[in-house]
Amino acid sequence: MAKFDPAYAVVVGLEGGYKAADGVDAETIHGINREHNPDWKGWPLVDALKDNPGFPMRANNDPEVFRLAKERYRSGYWLLIAGDLLPEQEVATKLLDLAVHAGVRTAGKMLQETLNLLRRPHETPLYDALLVDGVIGKKTVEAYRLLQEKDGPDKAGRYVMALLRGMQTQFYIELASRMAYHSKNLRGYLRRV
Repeated sequence: MAKFDPAYAVVVGLEGGYKAADGVDAETIHGINREHNPDWKGWPLVDALKDNPGFPMRANNDPEVFRLAKERYRSGYWLLIAGDLLPEQEVATKLLDLAVHAGVRTAGKMLQETLNLLRRPHETPLYDALLVDGVIGKKTVEAYRLLQEKDGPDKAGRYVMALLRGMQTQFYIELASRMAYHSKNLRGYLRRV
């Protein structure tokens, strides 16, 4: 089963430290966006550090800010993507990245679409088609397990990762095409893929 700590380490590394609001992007620290997470318990700590010399490095390295960020990733993303139930670490890490960057529902839908594509509908299907609702529950996890049973864990993981990366790329292309301000971030988005 996948573990939270290694997945978190990868994703928080992609997110980086403190970034001030710039008129386009909201203020963030460790990937926690103030606009989407105004109730996060770490914001008062970050705000208190703003007048201190060495800000933002002090905020980036503050153990309580970091602990609260990790707590938010676990409760607000990892548990919602059923990360502890997923059988493949690399896939769980990718889903955490997608949940943080594109939304929990989007990440869940991408996994469900992926599993629907890989269920072999041209043969006797491995499992019933999943409802693509973005909620990773028992049926989604069981479908992944059945895919691993049929293809072997390594091969199933490679197939799932290839499709998730393709969907993530398409998501970023559509985002950049719809909203010009996202096009400035497209290269960074593609590095995440």
